[in-house]
Amino acid sequence: MRIAAAALALAFAPAAAFAGPCTQWLPPERAGTLDPQFLTEESGVAASRLYPDRLYHNNDSGDGPFFYITDGSGAATRRVAE
Repeated sequence: MRIAAAALALAFAPAAAFAGPCTQWLPPERAGTLDPQFLTEESGVAASRLYPDRLYHNNDSGDGPFFYITDGSGAATRRVAE
């Protein structure tokens, strides 16, 4: 029974768990820029599972009950009231 449970756990484990350590860091690349008029600070970001090229941002430092939507490069910012 233990062997079957271990085999099942390994079958569903993410592939990254078996990858070796990163041996080389590459230089950073600019992916985009956030509009400081809307987001002076960002506390979190999440990619949409439903809409391609859409990011959701939040700022929990007294910004109010809002979240922000941008495209993948940080452009086309919209503020949304929660």
